[in-house]
Amino acid sequence: MQVAKLKKYFRTTFIYHFVIIIFIIISVNNTYKDVNFGTKNSSSLLLIKNSVSSLNTPFNNEFFIKTYLDNVVELVVKSPLSYVHNALPFTKNLPITFKSNGIVGIFDVPETHELINLNQDNKYTPEFQASTEVNTSLLSDTSYLLSNYFFGDKELAVDTELLSLWDFQELASRELTINTNIDGPQVLLFHSHAPEAYIGDKNIAYDDYALSHTDGVIAFAYELEQVLEERYGLEVLHITDNFYPRTSAYENMEPVIEQVIKDNPSLQLAIDIHRDATTGSKITTKIDGEDAVKIMFVNGICMRRNLAGELVPQESLYNPYLEDNLALTIQAQIAGLTYYPDMMRKIYLKQYRYSTHMLPYSMLLEAGFQNNTIEEALNAVEPFADIIGEVFNLH
Repeated sequence: MQVAKLKKYFRTTFIYHFVIIIFIIISVNNTYKDVNFGTKNSSSLLLIKNSVSSLNTPFNNEFFIKTYLDNVVELVVKSPLSYVHNALPFTKNLPITFKSNGIVGIFDVPETHELINLNQDNKYTPEFQASTEVNTSLLSDTSYLLSNYFFGDKELAVDTELLSLWDFQELASRELTINTNIDGPQVLLFHSHAPEAYIGDKNIAYDDYALSHTDGVIAFAYELEQVLEERYGLEVLHITDNFYPRTSAYENMEPVIEQVIKDNPSLQLAIDIHRDATTGSKITTKIDGEDAVKIMFVNGICMRRNLAGELVPQESLYNPYLEDNLALTIQAQIAGLTYYPDMMRKIYLKQYRYSTHMLPYSMLLEAGFQNNTIEEALNAVEPFADIIGEVFNLH
C-alpha cells in the first residue's frame, strides 16, 4: 500500500513540490545575496540582527521582506518577460497588470540593471566641432532635473523631493581642479567588476578571469590612461585586480583601493569603470562618423526608502564625499551634454554607495552595454577624456 502511494505521489504531486522547493531555494538565495550586499557583507548575522534590533545596521524585517518580494517578482515576472521582450520588442512599452480579487498591480520592468580608438594618423584634438548650449539656471528646477538629468531604480523612486536635497546649481558652479604639479599619479582607474566584457570579447567566467588589455572594461581603461597622459599630462595609475566573487566585489575592492590611495597621496580623481547590461537591442551613437557606446554616470546616495516611502539614511554606507561626487557628476554631465549630447545617458541614482567614498572626486562610469563591441567602447574614450579635461579645466 505504501509503495502504491509513493508511486502515485511521484506521478502526480512530486513535480509540483519539487518546483516549489527549487523556487524557494533560488529566491531565498538571491535575497541572501542582496541583503549581503546591502548590509556590507554581514548577512551571516541575520538571526542576531533580527533578535538584537539595537545593532547599528540597515537590516530589519522590513528590509528582508521587501528584498525577498523583489526577488520573487524578478523570478516570476521579469525573467520570463525577458524572452517575450526579445521576441516582441514593442511589448517593453506595455504595462504588466495582474488582477486578483480586485487587487491590481502594475510592475515596471526596466530595460537596464539597477561601465575608441580614433585614427592615429589623424590626431584628434579637443577643439570641439560643435557645442550645444546648456542652460544651467534651470538646475534649480527639480522637475527639470528629473526630466533631463536624473533617473534611478524603482526601489529608490527618484522624485523631485529627493533631488531637492542638493543645490545642483551651486554644485555645477564649483571650481574643480587637479594639481598636475605634484609628484606621483593624479588619476586612479580601477574596476570593481573587472571581468565585464563586450560582445566578441573572450568568454571567460568571472572566477576564471585573466587579465587582457584587449578586452572589456580593462581595454577601455588602458586607452583612457594613454589619452589622459598624452593629451593632458596627467599621471594615471590603473588597477586591474579582479575583486572576486562578484556578490562581494565592493567589499573586497574597498581595502585594496583604500591602501592604493594611502600609498599614493597624490591621487585626486578616481574612476571606477564598468559596462552596463540590457535586455534590449544594441544602443550606439555616432562620434566622428564612427559607432560609439553611450555612457552613464552612477551615484550611490547612501539612502533608501522604508515601507512608508520615506527616505532614510543607510548608516553603514556613509559617504563623506557625496556632495563632491555629485558636483563632479553634474559637471561631467553638463560637459557631455554640451559637446557630445547624443553620447550621454541620464545620471543613475541608487541607494547604495559603491566605490565613491574614498576620494572627494570619485566617479562610477558605465561605458556601453554587454551587446556593444569593444571597438564601439573604444570610440568613446577620447570624448570621455575631453569631458574630464573640460570639467577640470585641463585644455
